[in-house]
Amino acid sequence: MKRARAEQQIQRAVFEHLRMRGAPGVFAFHPANGGYRKPVEAAIMKGLGVVAGVPDIIAIYRSRVFALEIKTEIGRVTDVQRAVHDRMRRAGAIVGVAFGLNEALRWLEQQQLLKHNAAPSKGAASRISGRAGSSTSGLANQTRARGSNPRRSTTQVQQTAYGTPPKASQLP
Repeated sequence: MKRARAEQQIQRAVFEHLRMRGAPGVFAFHPANGGYRKPVEAAIMKGLGVVAGVPDIIAIYRSRVFALEIKTEIGRVTDVQRAVHDRMRRAGAIVGVAFGLNEALRWLEQQQLLKHNAAPSKGAASRISGRAGSSTSGLANQTRARGSNPRRSTTQVQQTAYGTPPKASQLP
C-alpha cells in the first residue's frame, strides 16, 4: 500500500472517531490543499490563499485552534511542514504530529478533543480498517513497530521542543 493511501486511511479513521466520540462543540475539518496540481492550478490556489504544509486536521474547540499532521509510522515531516507548524505555533495554535492511528487518537484525547475509553461501533470499525470484523488498531498494526523508525527521532525532537501545550480545561 502506498504511504499516501495509508495516510488517507488513518485520516478517515480519525474523522470517524471524531464523529463517534468527539467532544461536544469540536469543529474539525481537513483543509483540502494537498495533492498534485498543474503549475497553473497551483499558482491560482496560492493566489487564493492556499498554504503548502498545513496539517491534515484542523480543529477548533473552546476558542483554541488545534492542528494535527498525520503520518504513517514510517512517514517523515517535510521541511515545508515544519516551517508551517512553527508559524502556526507562533500564532497560538497547538500543533502535533502523529505517526499512525494510535498516536493520532492519543494526541486528540490528550487535547480533550476526543472522549476517552470509547470505541466506534463494530460497523464503524470495519469501515475504518477496511476489513469487516477487524479492530481500529488493525491499520496501525500493518506498519513497522514504533521504535524501529530512525527518521522519527528528529521529528519527535522538533515536536517536543515547544513543550506540552496547556489542556483545554486549563484555559481561562
